[in-house]
Amino acid sequence: MQFSREDPMVLGIYACSLASFGVWALAYGLGLTEPPVDLAQGIAFTTYFEAINWWPFPAFFLLMIPAMRLTWAGFTAAWRDLVRTEVLYRPDGAPVSEADLRLLADALQRRRRFAYGAALAATLLVSAIDAAPMAKVIIGDASSVEQMAHACQHKEIWTKWLWEVPEFEGTNPCTVPLPIAKPRLEPPPGAIVFWLTTVLQQGLLIFFIAAALAQLMLHTALFGAFRRLLPELTQAGLDIRLNAASPVSEFGLEHWNYVLNNFYWFSCPVLLMVFFSRGAVEEDLYQPGQEMLGVVVPALLLLPMVATIFSRQAHLPAVWHRLEEDGQDGYARQQLWPLDRNWSSKLGIILAFSLAALSLGYQVQQFLGVA
Repeated sequence: MQFSREDPMVLGIYACSLASFGVWALAYGLGLTEPPVDLAQGIAFTTYFEAINWWPFPAFFLLMIPAMRLTWAGFTAAWRDLVRTEVLYRPDGAPVSEADLRLLADALQRRRRFAYGAALAATLLVSAIDAAPMAKVIIGDASSVEQMAHACQHKEIWTKWLWEVPEFEGTNPCTVPLPIAKPRLEPPPGAIVFWLTTVLQQGLLIFFIAAALAQLMLHTALFGAFRRLLPELTQAGLDIRLNAASPVSEFGLEHWNYVLNNFYWFSCPVLLMVFFSRGAVEEDLYQPGQEMLGVVVPALLLLPMVATIFSRQAHLPAVWHRLEEDGQDGYARQQLWPLDRNWSSKLGIILAFSLAALSLGYQVQQFLGVA
């Protein structure tokens, strides 16, 4: 399968991965690779390269490349293959031409902006919720007492400047509260720049994850509601029908299933990011974004599979008559569910669903207060 190297989203991921090494340099330049000077005895402080959910960001971005390619170039190729399997056809009996396929490709590309829009909206929402606590501390109206309370809870790179306030050198304000003369402690410019940089870095990763999922959902919706959502193709004489006589017994959707299954293979590392993020901090110190990752990412990964079934069900009634026409059981052998008899090729879905269920189960357990 050939993937387009000119895909702007893939190029953007490469650029973000490369730029993440600049964040390493920024952390080093600001002294965030070392604990605060004169840190009191017994205080465990997490430096930049000890935060396993932050310093590997160059790799986190690269892990998104296969998913991004599969959900666009991969599914574009799957759409083309529907001609071979007689799923995409012309009711007038004429063959589907290259001009028709170019029309299809253009229609898909135009609708890709909806995936971008959905991904951007999701990114802004998640980022705003996740960044709110630290935003109040570093650029908001938190008092010095609230700032130090936050620093005592989160002994990490974003609060290092608070631990280096001259009045607190060599002391532990978390156990021995000290009077603070100033109503608010203003951060140095470097601390603000670093916080904004990491917020942007995390937001970009969320955007790419959301975009990959949105692209997958877009293809699924366009397949399920082909005539309604792609009217220009219907006007050009194209239509979709499941192939009830497919020799592969997958209704002619074997290439589509192949791409979908590979997507779930490459989703497993994304799900592992959820566990990396949780493992980086103590359970009672999870940020809002970490809590959302544990629910939203697994739930959204389960959604495309459910949507896939519904989109195929929409075309199923049109082929019911095939069983009566040929008097054979060919229709009955067709598999609508992407998990076919070749379980080895479907292991990615099984692994992704297992990780998603584990993450969702943990969050439900926490919500119910079960030990």
